[in-house]
Amino acid sequence: MTSIGQSSSDPYVKAKMVNTATHSTSEEQRSPTIHKNTDPIWLPAVRFTFLVPADSVEAQRLVLDIWDQDSMSKDDYLGTTKLDLKGLNLSGGGDAVHNHTLDLLDVKTGDKVPNSKVFIAIQVKTAAEMASEQHELVYEYERWTPTGGWGKKYPGNLLPTDPGCWSDEKGGKWSMDMSEVALPIPEGMHSVDVTLGDGGRLDVWV
Repeated sequence: MTSIGQSSSDPYVKAKMVNTATHSTSEEQRSPTIHKNTDPIWLPAVRFTFLVPADSVEAQRLVLDIWDQDSMSKDDYLGTTKLDLKGLNLSGGGDAVHNHTLDLLDVKTGDKVPNSKVFIAIQVKTAAEMASEQHELVYEYERWTPTGGWGKKYPGNLLPTDPGCWSDEKGGKWSMDMSEVALPIPEGMHSVDVTLGDGGRLDVWV
């Protein structure tokens, strides 16, 4: 196994949730790569969001795999860390953020990788809180006309070339229907937000 302590590490993180009762696995998510860094900090902080049924939050296991990106060969698997959500009192609702420091484990032996820690923060949100947060990140677009003032009607205010009156935070998705930009959250679901904590830091003391 390649050591993350070497000077040429280009680390990134893959994250997934595993339901320990059904053994089902969420879709894997990936952080950006931090090049030539053995003590990487992701800024802005990387956040992984998983939608899980409200009654199965405590059955979830967070798995973070640390990789070293290589351009000339296969990426090297540096280590893994896991956290069972059972017993962490991660109740849905509220602004509580739970911080955890996890040991990085050797993928072959299961032993702790010396001087290596992963800092994360976990927050659970209800469907209503997720929907409210999504709507806060939706932007409204209007045009002014001499006869009608500001507005977002088409025809009337907007031009045929305007992509819509609602957009997401990055302007990558537009629509005349707000619900198509801020997608509804299924009832009975909670989100588990996992942030690479302390500014997105994976600490490796070498």
